[in-house]
Amino acid sequence: MNASKVGFVGLGEVGYYMGRGLLEAGVQEVCAYNRRSQLYWAKAIDAGISRASSLEELVHRSEILISAVPGSQASLVSQQAALYIQPGQLYVD
Repeated sequence: MNASKVGFVGLGEVGYYMGRGLLEAGVQEVCAYNRRSQLYWAKAIDAGISRASSLEELVHRSEILISAVPGSQASLVSQQAALYIQPGQLYVD
């Protein structure tokens, strides 16, 4: 699968560096959604990572979703994302 649109649930250190690396490797679009920390947003936007306003928006804009949240939140996030995921999309935790 050659994904052109990758979404990150969580934009901390992991989401930022992975997203930036994917853009540098030629992925067409990287988008992220983060409920809490604003720490990486300025750097992410400068790197070309776009911002989704909700988890639902992120899922609809992505072919592959990568969960980059703390382990304590992984189950909850996957359950919430499952409400919007469609056939053909890939969820990675």
